[in-house]
Amino acid sequence: MYTIKDMSQRTGLSAKTFRYYDKIGLLKPTVIGMNGYRYYDDSVFDRLHAILLYRELEFSLTDIKRILDDPGYDRRTALSDQISVLEKKIAHFESVLNQARHLQKGEETMEFDVYSQEEIEALQEEAKNRWGNTSVYQDFESKSSHPFGSVTKEMMDLLAQFGQLKESSPQDEAVQVLVRAYQNYISEHFYPCSSEVLAGLGKMYLEDNRFSQVIDQAGGEGTAKFVSEAIHEYCRHN
Repeated sequence: MYTIKDMSQRTGLSAKTFRYYDKIGLLKPTVIGMNGYRYYDDSVFDRLHAILLYRELEFSLTDIKRILDDPGYDRRTALSDQISVLEKKIAHFESVLNQARHLQKGEETMEFDVYSQEEIEALQEEAKNRWGNTSVYQDFESKSSHPFGSVTKEMMDLLAQFGQLKESSPQDEAVQVLVRAYQNYISEHFYPCSSEVLAGLGKMYLEDNRFSQVIDQAGGEGTAKFVSEAIHEYCRHN
């Protein structure tokens, strides 16, 4: 049996990650001792590999849990899908790297198709469609007509906290710490939220009334504008 410390040393993941995966039911310990410590055996590694592979393919933790917990999940087929996408990604990055080397040497080139990720996106879509046929994933999709997809109480609480700070400057440390917490929350529950993605969200919160209304509902009138300004300030420095 392995403790969290053992698992962290063996996998390179932080102890915090294992505690969080346990909290959301994504990767439960094999047993919890009388001392409250989490212990894992070898049986968890197959699931952990699947989790990490899906993260590489930019699935959210929420989607990964639903896929792995579905009775129709087939590990061999899933691995085949994952390998196909990863192989395409490798080929894509090699092409981009070669292009960059040509440009570095001062060689003129008009080849722009190397930047296209259409094949990768098509394979990812195929994988999502395959698992989209499972009953659990369909149930999730049926509940995701909201402009935010799946709004949780924690997300609404974060937006409400922005509302409480909206009289402050978007540059204030407390505001910027909250933006980082918001970015981390999106990454952990929905999809990888890079600074570029976050910046896009900040603009959309002002340009799309559906988002503005939800944010203002959570934090009061003007919150959407404040969140957008706070995100803009955060992305300028990150």
